[in-house]
Amino acid sequence: MSDLQFDKADYGGAAGDAPTVCAACQDALTGEYFHVNELPCCTSCKAGVQAVLGGTPGPRGFAKAAIGGVGGGIAGAVLYYLVRSLTGYEIGLIAIAVGFLVGKGVRWGTGGRGGALYQALAMALTYVAIVSTYVPAVIKGLSEAGTTAPPASAPLTMAGAFIGLGLLAVLILALPFLGGFENILGLVIIGIGLYEAWKINKRVPLTISGPFAASAPASAAALPPAFPATPGT
Repeated sequence: MSDLQFDKADYGGAAGDAPTVCAACQDALTGEYFHVNELPCCTSCKAGVQAVLGGTPGPRGFAKAAIGGVGGGIAGAVLYYLVRSLTGYEIGLIAIAVGFLVGKGVRWGTGGRGGALYQALAMALTYVAIVSTYVPAVIKGLSEAGTTAPPASAPLTMAGAFIGLGLLAVLILALPFLGGFENILGLVIIGIGLYEAWKINKRVPLTISGPFAASAPASAAALPPAFPATPGT
């Protein structure tokens, strides 16, 4: 059932044909059946889909979605960084891949439910994954600047270290916008990745209609008679 796309109608037969099998379990429809997002489902599968798509993931589901999204973001960030390092270009297709990996990770955590909260989570993780690829360049630049700066007169405190890390995080998150109009292409590429993550986590609307009467299987009386036996055999 998990492989069935209930957000897309998929008719197995010709237009107007009565369905004969459940779109989820592929068992023959007998007695009553339902249409779940225009797909025929037996009573058991209808209840299963309703339990999955009709509920909410809850705190545990959100945590699972965050873990899945972070995992996808790490994989996407590594891919994005390698491509940019080897080619020197920010390629929109790779941004789509990052959004896809993060979006799929989040959707895995929600059990396929999706929704505005998880779209926002996927977009945030996608943005962080893409801008995190600038970290090595920023650290290198700060290191080179530090070699020319005068030595600090007082040792760095723990609070100062946290403040410095916070400012560094803000700088990295703001980097795509600091380039101004010259980085408009980079912003467009990031937008493509964010859209991919948003699209994957759209909530699937659940529409159930029925019950309908399933077509009765052919009776024995309706079957053609057996070929008569040949006398003498």
